[in-house]
Amino acid sequence: MKHLLCVFLVAALGSFSFKANAYTERNMLQKAADETTLKNVLIMKQAWVPYPAYIDRAAWDSLMGPNKQRLIEAGEKLLDYKWQLIPATAYLEYERSGNRKIMEVPYDANRQALNALMLAELAEGKGRFIDQLLNGAYMSCEMNSWVLSARAANVHFPTSANRLSTSVQADTEL
Repeated sequence: MKHLLCVFLVAALGSFSFKANAYTERNMLQKAADETTLKNVLIMKQAWVPYPAYIDRAAWDSLMGPNKQRLIEAGEKLLDYKWQLIPATAYLEYERSGNRKIMEVPYDANRQALNALMLAELAEGKGRFIDQLLNGAYMSCEMNSWVLSARAANVHFPTSANRLSTSVQADTEL
């Protein structure tokens, strides 16, 4: 009983000290701008978007110009694309052998397919490429990280705890 009481006391004191040091409220953004300033700075109703609305087909036709048919044909070739899984061992392979291609080749193929399908859908505007776009987006979201294996060296696996960031990761996030 004495031992149990001691464990309980240590746990209680430990949780109290963690709570006291775990968070310091700073409100840094709140101090930087008020509501009036934000209203003057923010661009509302997607006025910042530098491309036409999806339903504005004439604008997309004009934007795609002579490339429209080529973009659609490239997307059509990917309508049955099999999204490639990148296993954990692909990250480890760089540390084991220095071979970064095992991870990068399927990663790049997936990204290129996603880009081509998006351009095809924007060029055509009929919704034929949407299912594959959803599959690609879903596959991308299922990845634990978008950091390339060579950038994750010496950490074994990229995780949220590693906080690795690369230009490729930033491209994927956009």
